[in-house]
Amino acid sequence: LVHPPGRSLLGEAGGRPAQGPSGLLPPVPARLPIDPATPDALAGWGNASTTHQVVRNGLVVGGWRRKLYRDRVEVRVALQAPFSGAAQVALEAEAEAFGQFLGLPVTLDVDLQSVT
Repeated sequence: LVHPPGRSLLGEAGGRPAQGPSGLLPPVPARLPIDPATPDALAGWGNASTTHQVVRNGLVVGGWRRKLYRDRVEVRVALQAPFSGAAQVALEAEAEAFGQFLGLPVTLDVDLQSVT
């Protein structure tokens, strides 16, 4: 679920449009830069080419996994800092869109990773 710059609320900060792609990305072979504000965004998740990534303004800010059940899908997102306002609403919408793609209701669990 990737959105070009300016198209996803996940990419908006301070009311400005996204400067890069934003959304819940599958593992991608190209390495996206990790947000300097969250340098351990993928700690414990493997590497960028094998990890589902949460991307905001073209920068990796966390990881996500999904677990399929017969009657639902669970989406677990790990971030180092909470999203608030429009970004949180957009994250929820991204998870909902993923559930719609699969034809299943979705539950979203956001975990805040401890920063060491």
